[in-house]
Amino acid sequence: MLLAVVLSACSTISEQPSSHSVFQPAMSHMSSGKARITFVRNRNDNSVPIITAVSIDDWVVATLGPGEKATLEVDAGLRYVGLKGKNTPMTLKPARDYFFYIELNKEGTQYELHSVLKSTTKHLHNS
Repeated sequence: MLLAVVLSACSTISEQPSSHSVFQPAMSHMSSGKARITFVRNRNDNSVPIITAVSIDDWVVATLGPGEKATLEVDAGLRYVGLKGKNTPMTLKPARDYFFYIELNKEGTQYELHSVLKSTTKHLHNS
């Protein structure tokens, strides 16, 4: 019986350390002081799915395969948005949505990151 008490006490004491990320998945309502960023990856029609790493402030925040998308909430202000180690500085305003289109060629060897704002596309950088 003593063994059962010790085992049950061990199972209730163990806790996982909480990990808190600065970049959180977007909620249906935008949090105060946050900007919402959506990345959309093209379908580069390659037989081998090439994964693209998306980064904000030099942190990988998403990995996207062909046709995938990710939406995140970030603190407003100066952020460095990029792919594969190439970043572009952007000042994000609170309570605004930002959209980025990631275009890879068929071989997956070259890419372009486009910022999409109000029906216009701005080329940010390429490989």
